[in-house]
Amino acid sequence: EGIHLLVDIGTNGEMVLVGKGRFLTCSTAAGPAFEGAGIKFGMRAADGAIERVKISEDVQLEVIGQENEKIRGICGSGLIDAVSEMYKAGIIKSDGRIVSSQNDLEKLPSALQERIINNGSKEFVLAWKEITDEGENITITQKDIRSLQLAKGAVLAGTKILMDYLEVQPQDIDM
Repeated sequence: EGIHLLVDIGTNGEMVLVGKGRFLTCSTAAGPAFEGAGIKFGMRAADGAIERVKISEDVQLEVIGQENEKIRGICGSGLIDAVSEMYKAGIIKSDGRIVSSQNDLEKLPSALQERIINNGSKEFVLAWKEITDEGENITITQKDIRSLQLAKGAVLAGTKILMDYLEVQPQDIDM
């Protein structure tokens, strides 16, 4: 009963919309961002991968594996968390750009300001090199954010097409 949406995200985004006596499906080329590929420090969800990110006055990370596991990279769920938290904290703007104006930077806690670096393009340091496996900072780059935006856009486009075919709105979906 009701209207339900199922989404499997990965290199392809597969969606199933069920309701009104119909099952509608589609697949979109979401790109590899959700699986960590094509991301500067992306990796599969394995020991040493950042899987959860919280940002307040500074950055807190959850890493797959043992508590003392050296950080090796970031998996898809960690990337989604990181970008979401960066937006909520004011590190990125609504268009996905990492802040650069002095006015925007001054609004951030000093620990977060220090994590915004420029290595030819803007990057945000999630893990300092001292706690990483390879001895280099693990960062989210502007390009990483764009890759995630493209992947999210592909999944959203597929979902909207299914909703159009079933003639439903987001508020009609029962989870």
